[in-house]
Amino acid sequence: MRKHAVGFLLLMAWSLVALGCGNDLDGETLIGAPCAEDSDCDPGAGVCITTVEPGLCSQSCDRPGAAQSCPLGAYCDEQQVETATETEAKMTLCFPACDRDSDCREGYACNGVSEGPGKVCSPKK
Repeated sequence: MRKHAVGFLLLMAWSLVALGCGNDLDGETLIGAPCAEDSDCDPGAGVCITTVEPGLCSQSCDRPGAAQSCPLGAYCDEQQVETATETEAKMTLCFPACDRDSDCREGYACNGVSEGPGKVCSPKK
């Protein structure tokens, strides 16, 4: 019985690590997709970052580096960006995860998040 409990706890711990960068296990997300306006992105929560054209779909999140604030494949970060509905300002949004610049679209660079682990594709400065 004790072996099973330890195995279960290890499985649960691994699951939490795997979920650390997002919480959307059931569906696809449009984070990182090209856009021109918010309605081109995830229904109800989509934000179109227009700092670089074409825009980049995103959504609001709690705080930079927060676990499970964004769908899988994305991290929460605070960046100086412009959106389809807001002028340039610091905003806390989900950005596509990356390992290197070549993982990002033209006009974006792979940078570390402002708090916590991970890297995201954010507008080149």
